Amino acid sequence: MSWFARVMFLLLFAASSAFAHAVAVNLDAYTEKQQLVVLMNGTMGQPINGAVLAFSVLSSSGEIAGGALKMVADGEYRAALPIIQAGTYTLKFRDTTFPQEALEIGRSVDFPLQNAVRLLLPASSAGQPAIAVLVGLATLPVIIAMLVLLVVLFVRPKPKPEAIE
Repeated sequence: MSWFARVMFLLLFAASSAFAHAVAVNLDAYTEKQQLVVLMNGTMGQPINGAVLAFSVLSSSGEIAGGALKMVADGEYRAALPIIQAGTYTLKFRDTTFPQEALEIGRSVDFPLQNAVRLLLPASSAGQPAIAVLVGLATLPVIIAMLVLLVVLFVRPKPKPEAIE
């Protein structure tokens, strides 16, 4: 494997969870055996791994449940729930994958969650590279190729013209 392929592979592998948040993320939440289950997928269906996700269940009198969700499978996160009386509550999720930015989404739901509830977590601006960086990376190969071409044209030895007799 060439050095370029290795570097690209490592970059893609390292960025798979981080760049996943640079786009909007679907959260499908439901309850199963006293657990809150959240399936995190990108809008194209790819599982989101490595997220730092917390939840809270709020009633009109305050928080009745909350905690961190743990990743248990590709794109699947779970947390234990206490017994929650049937009723309408606010279910909130907080994504702190990027320390400099916390994303929150909430929705009014009826407990127990018989059917999955879909929430759309907005794209993170912290996970997106700056446009100047993207333009620089896109033009860098062209600039390097031009510099190599100039070096080859002006530094190489010139053939000496032969005298015509």
